[in-house]
Amino acid sequence: MSEPAKRRTRGGGGAARRARRTAVKIETAKFIERQIPNYEMLDQAALEIIEHNAETVLEEIGVNFVDNPQALEIWRKAGATIDGERVKIPRGLARKLCASAPSKFTQHAQAMDAIFEVGPGGHFLGCEHTQNNFKDSFWRTDLLDYKPFETWDEEGAHDTQDFASIRVAKLLNDYRQPALDPEIAAKLEQYIKDKKASLPQTQY
Repeated sequence: MSEPAKRRTRGGGGAARRARRTAVKIETAKFIERQIPNYEMLDQAALEIIEHNAETVLEEIGVNFVDNPQALEIWRKAGATIDGERVKIPRGLARKLCASAPSKFTQHAQAMDAIFEVGPGGHFLGCEHTQNNFKDSFWRTDLLDYKPFETWDEEGAHDTQDFASIRVAKLLNDYRQPALDPEIAAKLEQYIKDKKASLPQTQY
């Protein structure tokens, strides 16, 4: 067989391969399905085991408070053992401190009812706790810009420091000194002068 004839034969093989490729069936990936079963919430015995183990960790290993001497002193006064920057909390102390927390830190504030109501794999948008509290519990700082990126960019791409400067300027501009008894004002002025005089080489 001549060389041109061989090349023509190989060309026919390419057409056959293309035909085989087009005949392949392509199946789309199946939708991902959850294979992990839902678990029941922990019972009282399991919760007690977790609490016991957590207190063991706090008591034997402790927590490091790096570069925070104020926190170390607070824990020392509360009854914890201080070892350098490590705080070891005796068994029962954490529960005692939780019991002395302000009344606003309640089960309701922690939304425990909502957690039990929704359970694993759910969301909290429609639960009773959210409906009862979202109107007065949701807080958004005015130092962030919540607009879409394109709008934020068109308006100057101001960062948090810019918004803080605007806020400070407004507070200073809107401030009105409250009425003060002249005698009290004079005593305060004299106190400031005396205090400055007692601190030499201090720039004001």
